[in-house]
Amino acid sequence: MSSIQNLLNTKTDKHFICADLADSDNLKSLFKSMSLDKRWMYLIANNIEFKHKVAPTIQLTKPEDDMVGTWIEKLLVAGQARVIIVENLVLDEVTQCRIKKLCEEKQAIIVNVKVKNAHYGNLVFGPW
Repeated sequence: MSSIQNLLNTKTDKHFICADLADSDNLKSLFKSMSLDKRWMYLIANNIEFKHKVAPTIQLTKPEDDMVGTWIEKLLVAGQARVIIVENLVLDEVTQCRIKKLCEEKQAIIVNVKVKNAHYGNLVFGPW
């Protein structure tokens, strides 16, 4: 449990978590704690996927960077997302502010998983 707190406390915003695949122990703890919630855990990525299906999960192929923010907003507005994991998330400031507000309203978390260029072309599995 302390690893979850470390991951959440090292970030300035509890609704936006930025992690590297090297943080696998912290990510694993976070996802295990979220699995008790019956809302959906989404993965939006091209180079990572769930190794073990942890119900309830949905995996989506990542669209072009300019569309990711719109997808996240739609998932949050629907109200059924608990965690949205995005590979190498890049958002403009306005979109990020809207998403943060939606996360607060819907009690959701966005996890930005940083995947280094060396991992491209290789499939990496999660939830870590």
